[in-house]
Amino acid sequence: MRVLFDTNVLLDVLASRQPHYAASAAAWTLVETKRIEGFVSAISFNNAFYIVRRGGNRVGALEAVKLIRAVFQTIPVDEAIIDEAIAAGADDFEDGIQVACARSNAMDAVVTRDQDRFPASPIPVLTPDEMLAVVTST
Repeated sequence: MRVLFDTNVLLDVLASRQPHYAASAAAWTLVETKRIEGFVSAISFNNAFYIVRRGGNRVGALEAVKLIRAVFQTIPVDEAIIDEAIAAGADDFEDGIQVACARSNAMDAVVTRDQDRFPASPIPVLTPDEMLAVVTST
């Protein structure tokens, strides 16, 4: 299973955000243990760095992006991705980029906690708990 991880799931793990940490960490672990292929869009690195850094921890922010890079495969964001995200007209442009990355790279799902921000996604959008249920049932 090829899955694109939305930035909020990554941040749940990196910042131990409760009550979301357990499910997000379990989904992340599926990537680390090679049960699924995990991907992130290139924009997730700057988003994660910015949010962790905003907490006043530049060293922690650098470690966060290093960890994401070590675990996940990166999907580049190019002109075609940007054009697709613009054409999609999503309320949140960043989410439009995530969907365009997932679609153009044949992902089986996007995993996020913000499913309602992906209403017109051509790719299934699952919460971490839903993805865990799919993977453990196969």
